[in-house]
Order: sequence, then C-alpha cells, then structure tokens
Amino acid sequence: MEQRFHPLSKLLSQTAANLKLVNECATLAIRLSANDAARERALMETKWFDYRFMSPLDATALFAQEYQRVYRRKWATYLATDEGPKKLAFRLGDWRSSPAEFTSCWKARQFADFFAVPYQFFCEHALELLLRIGYQKPPRPNQLYSGKIFALLNEGIERAWREHCADLQLMISALPQYHLQNFAALPAQYAHEDWVVQAILLRHMDPRYIAQACFQLRVLPEARAYFEFGPRRVERAREHVESEGIARVVASALEKSDFRPSCFGILHSFDPTADECNICAFADQCRKVADAMAEHARRNCGDVDPSLARKRQLGRERVRRHRAKMKKPATTVITRGRKVP
Repeated sequence: MEQRFHPLSKLLSQTAANLKLVNECATLAIRLSANDAARERALMETKWFDYRFMSPLDATALFAQEYQRVYRRKWATYLATDEGPKKLAFRLGDWRSSPAEFTSCWKARQFADFFAVPYQFFCEHALELLLRIGYQKPPRPNQLYSGKIFALLNEGIERAWREHCADLQLMISALPQYHLQNFAALPAQYAHEDWVVQAILLRHMDPRYIAQACFQLRVLPEARAYFEFGPRRVERAREHVESEGIARVVASALEKSDFRPSCFGILHSFDPTADECNICAFADQCRKVADAMAEHARRNCGDVDPSLARKRQLGRERVRRHRAKMKKPATTVITRGRKVP
C-alpha cells in the first residue's frame, strides 16, 4: 500500500522515478522497524549485484514472485501435482496483505541478500533443503530466518552456490550500471569487478572468459585484466574476439539517479557515522530524504520507529483495559443463603 507523500520538490527533482522512490520511502517509514530498516545499509555490500541499485520494496516484490513460483513447484513435487499450481505461499496470495505478512517476506528477502545469491537460487535451495530434512510441506517465509535452521541453510546454500559458480557459465550481472561505459567509481562497481576477476581465476584464466568480460560485455577494464591475468592471456582473449567476430555490448545511457544505492532514503539506513554513508556519492540527498521520512513517521506513528510506537500503543491499551476492569463494580449473587461474589 503506497503512501502519498508531499511536497516532493523539497527533496528531489520532480521526476516519475523520484516520486516513486519518495513514496516508497514514505511507505517503509511507517511500516518497518528501525532494526529492519537499518539492516539495508549493510546488505548493500552483500546482496547479489543485480539488486544493488534496486529499491528494497521492488526487490522484496521480486523475491515474493520467485518464492511463490518455487513454493508451488515444490508442493507439486513433494505433495500433490494437481494442487501445486493453486497453492499460495502468502495469505490471500499477496505478501502485502497484512503487516505480519509484509514483515515476514521482507525479513526473508533480507536473509537471501545476506547470502549474496540471486533470489531464484536462494528460494530453490532453501525450500529443497528444508523439505529434505523432514518438513512436511514447503515452509512459509517466516520459517526461513529462524535461528534454528540458520546454520543448516548457511552451510547448504553456500555449498550449492560454490558448485554453481564453478560451472562453465560465467556469472556476470547484465545491469548497465556495471558496464565500463557507465563506470562511476562506486563501491558496487568495484565489488563486481572483483567478483568477475575471481570467477575467471576459478576457470584457470581461460582467455574465452577474459574475452567475454573485457571485450564482449565490457565489465572489466583491460588494465586490470593485464594485471590479474597477464598480457599473454589478454592478447589471446582479444584474438579470440576478432577471430569469432564477437560484437561488443553497448550499454544504455543512464541518469545519475540510476546509480543510487538500494538503501537510499530509507529511514534508519542513513547513518552519518557509518563508513558506507561517508563514502557514498548520494549521502547529502539521502540525508535530506531520511530526515523528511523521520518527520513523516512522527506525524503518522508518533515515533520514528513504527515498531516501538505500536508496542507503546498496545501497552496503553492493556493499561486502559485493566483500569476499566478494576473500576467495574463487583456484583453479588445470593444463592441458597450464601453470598457469591
């Protein structure tokens, strides 16, 4: 459920993308606890590269879509084939149908981000692991991040991911943000370069993969390839491209806003004392949006932490009910000569 938030002109330039972003931040400001929101800053460094420039709300929607698809397939495999396509992983079929469902899916997506794998891969292997150890049916999202099964999933998913990454296919993000044409010296871009280098080293510096990264997809600078793999292999990679007639991928042009990190503008994610925020090129804009979201949360919830505000409200209601009960006059019923309170 999207919250209308104005005035946008005080925060960012008036574009459709900025309006969407600010409205999403306003929605999260009154739904997420401070701890869940603050976690997004650290996850920016661990989540799979395709999601590092995607808003957490869009990422959670994508996670829910993948989870629902895998949930139905596992149900059809382990329980009943004809029932699988009808099964719902979320109440009412929508991960935003209630605050509890929203929070459970949000935390499950954050759990997947911790493993630095694509959501489809996480959902596939997490559900498979739990079904194999005795779960009678595919688990709900809130069952994935419980402390009891963390160690199991941690070991199982990491092992499966290592095996997957050792396969012949080179795992490279297709986002234009990682193309050399759009290089802006961002931490996520450097991290992706490191990932590509390690993937090629794992494949014994095969010139075909160097050719793919450097000359076809253009996600790795030639200078770094020379340093990591040596001139001879890089030249062989260049010859491979020329002999095979491999065309270079041209990246689409991007706006500055396309480089905003996924944690941008989320209340409690911005921290002026955090190293990630100090080196972020969008820190000033992020601070302004986060400050506006804090005021938005205070107006709507009475506190910058909606979770604490709800707990306080529940506490006040309990006190009110208790006082009303104590004020209620006692009644006395006479039964066969005895007084019964």
